Amino acid sequence: MRIMRSNIDDLLVAEPTGALAILTHGTQKYSASTVGITGVIPHFHSSTRLSHPAAPMEVDGAGIHNRVVALRDPIRSAVTIELLDGSVSRATIDFTPKDLLTRQCLEVLALTLPSDWSFGLHVTFTDAWRSRRLSCNPEAEFECFKGALFTILEIEPYQKDQARDLNPWERLACSASFRRLEDDVVLSRLQLPQRPSLKATPPRKRPHLLLAPVLNALHMLGEDLRLMVHRHDEVHRLASLICIIASIIRPEWADYWKRFCPNVTSGWVHGMYHLVHGV
Repeated sequence: MRIMRSNIDDLLVAEPTGALAILTHGTQKYSASTVGITGVIPHFHSSTRLSHPAAPMEVDGAGIHNRVVALRDPIRSAVTIELLDGSVSRATIDFTPKDLLTRQCLEVLALTLPSDWSFGLHVTFTDAWRSRRLSCNPEAEFECFKGALFTILEIEPYQKDQARDLNPWERLACSASFRRLEDDVVLSRLQLPQRPSLKATPPRKRPHLLLAPVLNALHMLGEDLRLMVHRHDEVHRLASLICIIASIIRPEWADYWKRFCPNVTSGWVHGMYHLVHGV
């Protein structure tokens, strides 16, 4: 069935316990049941109820009479599910991303990351997306993808854009103008913002080894999207992610993307990186 990816079939399995499992990315197993909601599958959109129309469908073995005993008539993402108590339902199991940018990011990283890392990224994204009820909002979907990528690559929250939360006067201390104009007599009677202390900066961890290939893959995808006028809005979304990763290992790449999307960061990332991290 087409469950996890729009262009590749996965195998839906009814386990002896009555739970549903998806074999994807080869023979990797992913649970189709919803954890912690007493076996109800709120994400499965039943198109036809053949019996027990008012009863929720349970498939994780919570009730012995509600175990899945048969799966039949699969068509793309739809399948007929028969339970032990005799009830039958036609359900759609569809975890494929609907946002084109999110889908393309997962596809290019599937060709970039080792297979186990690619699977980890995909299921981490799917878990996050399912926790948001498979929201159809493209922004929500892409945020789930970014969160999954930050999780597996161990990107710390403080590395995103620390100056964004400051007001314009406080951001002055992070700019090149602060150092250049600090002796200006016009500013002598003003209380200037405090310059960030390098000693207070948390120690930098060694960047994840996969950051470089991930950055390169997303950069090439962004360059491709720049040639499509109708997708320039998506370039800005992708550029914000590229800049976060680039600020860790290749700050000049973030400056490159800021020239195409000026509002993607609050300041020039290259200078910010050296100031914040003391490099």
